[in-house]
Amino acid sequence: VPTIRHLKNTNMKRFPALGASLALLLAAGCGEQTVAPRFTTLHVDTLLVCGTARYSVRYDFTSIANASEDAALQAIEEANIRNFFDLEYSPGSARQAADTALADLYAEMIPDQETEYAWENTLSAQSDAAVVADTLLVYTIDMSGYSGGAHGYTVRNYSLKGGYDLMLNDLFDATQRDLLDELIRDKLYDRYGVADDVGLAAEGFFPEEIAATENFAIGEQ
Repeated sequence: VPTIRHLKNTNMKRFPALGASLALLLAAGCGEQTVAPRFTTLHVDTLLVCGTARYSVRYDFTSIANASEDAALQAIEEANIRNFFDLEYSPGSARQAADTALADLYAEMIPDQETEYAWENTLSAQSDAAVVADTLLVYTIDMSGYSGGAHGYTVRNYSLKGGYDLMLNDLFDATQRDLLDELIRDKLYDRYGVADDVGLAAEGFFPEEIAATENFAIGEQ
């Protein structure tokens, strides 16, 4: 039974409708054939040097090898390329995207090439993909290092039938979203041993900003 990963091992009796929305969504695609993705990995490990500036870059991009066989897979592949390589558009293949991203990084180094001090930036980016219940593709991107750009762990959930992102509004209505936010807050109370938002604020949280985000993964339980 599919479930939202961060809801695992929680008391779902209070939220019976949360799982129902996802089950209905998955069931809607059961009658139509989808093309199963085949994965391959593009490895790029290079050092960019411009004057005294050095940029160590490693990419491990999980690509859909058979994306050209299905429009939905092609749409997912192009979205993953844009997100992984931080591009506004997909220039073509993953290899072309890597070359474009490296060129962009090198261009950032040029103004610093004549500085009197040496600096070195690093960027390591890995991705992974998993098929859930034969209808969804969960794609994760993990970025680390120091490059002045966005880093962190991000997740995308795609419909293999339509090739589009699944967002929280696709899974939950407004009432269910409120219940989900309550569940997150209750889990934080338990984790930090506090009774209310005042206690969370003392732990460094901004309680008014606690809410479910689009950075979630759908898994199987």
